[in-house]
Amino acid sequence: MSLISVVFILIVVGVLLWLANNYIPMDNKIKTIMNVVVVIAVILWLLSAFGVLGSLGSIPNRPLATSDATIGDLVMDKDRIKGSFKQFSGSIKEAAGKILGDKKTEAEGKSQKTEGEIQNTVGSVKDTIREAVDKT
Repeated sequence: MSLISVVFILIVVGVLLWLANNYIPMDNKIKTIMNVVVVIAVILWLLSAFGVLGSLGSIPNRPLATSDATIGDLVMDKDRIKGSFKQFSGSIKEAAGKILGDKKTEAEGKSQKTEGEIQNTVGSVKDTIREAVDKT
């Protein structure tokens, strides 16, 4: 995709978002959520357009071992992947709680994020042990 196409699409999305924010009556919290969703979608689209997300399609459906996922020569424990996803989704939930002023949702997001960090660390330890065993 050419740079001109990317810039054109970003301008169109920006104008549409501006029009929606200025001319469609809605609560400010809804506008904020809509803006966050659009920004996340644009970031994911840009990552895909520049090939950063394209490499994720090479993750096999059936990993080598029951607790591993591979990308080329990189072997990653499933706990790291699941933990990273929990961290990400917990951060989104925490931010949504802050935006909406919902302390319960914010606390749930923090808890989920912490759970993801722990699970990611467990996966990292498994990877370290696996690498040490493979070297011997």
